[in-house]
Amino acid sequence: MTEEEKEELLLENEYLKSVIEKYKERESEIEKKEKNAERRAEEIMAAAKKAFGYEIDRLRLFRARWEKTFGSSALSEEEKAEIRSLTSALSEIFEGKGENADLSRSERADKAAALLGEKSLSRVYIGDRENGFSLGDVEDVEGLDLEELCKELGLTEN
Repeated sequence: MTEEEKEELLLENEYLKSVIEKYKERESEIEKKEKNAERRAEEIMAAAKKAFGYEIDRLRLFRARWEKTFGSSALSEEEKAEIRSLTSALSEIFEGKGENADLSRSERADKAAALLGEKSLSRVYIGDRENGFSLGDVEDVEGLDLEELCKELGLTEN
C-alpha cells in the first residue's frame, strides 16, 4: 500500500466518522422530538379523557334530573317509556357501550345528534304542565346544588 493510498483511506475514514457523528446528532434530536411528541400526545389524551368524563358526568346528572322530574309527573306510561328509551340510547352512545365501543368521540357525538334529530322530544312533551317536566328546569344549572345532587346519585358519601 502506497503512502498516497494510506492518506486517501485516512481522509475517507475521517469523512465517514464525521458522517456517523452527524447521524448520531440527528438520532439524538429525533429521540428528543419523539419523546416530546409522546408526552404531548399523553397530555392531549388525558385532557380529552377528562373532558369526555365531564361530559359523561353531565349527561348522567341530566338523565337523573330528567328521570326524577318526569317520574312523578303527569306523563303517560308511553311517554315515559319513550323518554327512558331515548336517554338509555344516549347513555350507551356516550359511554361507548355495545355497538358504540369502537366509535371515536366525534362519531359518538354525531350518532347522538342524529338520534336526537330522529326523536323530537316535542312529540313527547310540549311546554310546561302542572307537575310536568320542563327542559328549562334541567338546563338551568344556576340553582343546582351539585353536592346534594352527587349525594342523591350516590357519587359521594354523606
